[in-house]
Amino acid sequence: MRRELSPRIPIGVHIAEFGVLALLWALAFRDIIRHDSQAQRAEAATIFLCLFTAIPIWQILTHKEVFIDDQYLYVRSRKDEIQIPLSEMKKVHYSIFRKSVIITLKSPTIFGQRVSFNAEPRWGMITEPKIAEELRDIIDSLKDKPNSHKQAELNK
Repeated sequence: MRRELSPRIPIGVHIAEFGVLALLWALAFRDIIRHDSQAQRAEAATIFLCLFTAIPIWQILTHKEVFIDDQYLYVRSRKDEIQIPLSEMKKVHYSIFRKSVIITLKSPTIFGQRVSFNAEPRWGMITEPKIAEELRDIIDSLKDKPNSHKQAELNK
C-alpha cells in the first residue's frame, strides 16, 4: 500500500505568501512612481522582491509528491508520475535550509538523478524528519541483498 512521504502544501500558504508579496510590490511601485526621497530605497527593494517572488514560484513549479510502498518509490509532478525501484536509491540527506529530503538515485530519471520533497523536521528547525532515517535504513537493507529488485521482478 502506498504511503505519502511529502506533505501537500496548503493553498492558504501560497495565498498568504503572494498576498504579502503583492503588498510589498505595490508599496515599492508607489514610491517609485511618486519619485519621492524613498524612491532609491524602493528601487533597491524591487531587486530583493524579484528574488523573493521567484522563490515561491519555483517551489510551486518544481513541487513533487512522493509515495513509497514495499518495492517502489513513486514520484509525481504536475504532468508525470514514475515509479522507481527502491534498489535505485543511492543516498538520502536532509537540507535544513530548504526543509527537504533529497534522494540521490543510481541512474537518472525524467525528473533527474535527485528527487527532493518537502518534509517537516521532527523537533523545531534543526532535526531531520523520521522519513530520512527510514529511507537510509531501506538503502542499507538493500545493500545487504544485491539484486533484490531483480528477484522481485522474477517473482511477479
